[in-house]
Amino acid sequence: MGTVSFNLVAAADGLLSAEGELSLVTVEAALILSRHIFQQQQGDVTVDLGEVSRADSAGLALLILWVRELRGRGRTLTFVHTPPHLLRLAGASNLSNILPFSLPELLNSNDRTTQNFV
Repeated sequence: MGTVSFNLVAAADGLLSAEGELSLVTVEAALILSRHIFQQQQGDVTVDLGEVSRADSAGLALLILWVRELRGRGRTLTFVHTPPHLLRLAGASNLSNILPFSLPELLNSNDRTTQNFV
């Protein structure tokens, strides 16, 4: 079994790239890393989830926490390039209206679960 990891990289001003696994195994380290990066960033934040290889309910809870923390600071968070597996998990958990996924991803999804997001 390989090493499970997660990384959040500042790709550009306000754009962050999430890479690896968002799961119970990585969520604690991901929370610490994200808080550090969010403090360094100014303004609204966009997180590219395109390189997230796997996610579970703990990872989904982390995304909700990010939204709440940034909103508490008067900042907006948007998720882009969200993998279908993460969209399905959010849909099955009835969290699609809480998490700010970009609309084109939701409209382009062929999965019935994610069709309900629109």
